[in-house]
Amino acid sequence: MRPFFGSIFLFAPMLLATVPAAAGEFYLFSSPAACERWLGMGGTQDALSQVSTEDDTLILQSSSMSGLEYGCFFEPPLDLSVQEPTITTHVGHCQEPGWISPGLFTFAVDPVYSREVTLYTGDESTTVFHFCGR
Repeated sequence: MRPFFGSIFLFAPMLLATVPAAAGEFYLFSSPAACERWLGMGGTQDALSQVSTEDDTLILQSSSMSGLEYGCFFEPPLDLSVQEPTITTHVGHCQEPGWISPGLFTFAVDPVYSREVTLYTGDESTTVFHFCGR
């Protein structure tokens, strides 16, 4: 797995619970295995929190990324329903207990070829998220 903001991989089921999925909401996982595990558990909100906690993975939704005790929120919302490759930039912040940092997030969405979203934050490394259908 590629590092995200250095090597921060503490994620919060609490944060996932604060971002209810609307009908048609997409979930993207930084680990394809975590996606498969979530689907195998029924693809529910409870399973999402459990997978985030136990699988050391980030989960991306249209306006947030989150996991155990860590989350990022950004605007405008990321359009994950695009039909062709798209690059967009968003502003927001990341937080964990006792820490908050503003951020600029550039996403390359590829729904056609790789079915991945790549996050660029200005670091040398990127974070790749994989579409996870229900």
